[in-house]
Amino acid sequence: MEPVIDEQEEFLKKYPWMQTLPKSVQDFFMCACSTDKDGNQRYEYADNFRMAALTDPKALADFQARHDKQCCGSREELIEDENGKLWIVGFNYGH
Repeated sequence: MEPVIDEQEEFLKKYPWMQTLPKSVQDFFMCACSTDKDGNQRYEYADNFRMAALTDPKALADFQARHDKQCCGSREELIEDENGKLWIVGFNYGH
């Protein structure tokens, strides 16, 4: 997923905890919150952002716990960051 409009700075102000994540992971979540060229929100009410490096058992357990509490629509994807580390990322939408 690539963000349609590069609003990285504003996005990171809204979600400052994401600043420590790799850019490819940030881009996934930024795209979830972005609008298309016609101004339509890609994923209405996107929230419950979750991510875990596949090499981190605690983070994977936390990811699964958040996943199990989800409602409505969800999207999850595997992403390889700039250093070759694999992440599972996801969010909910459409409440």
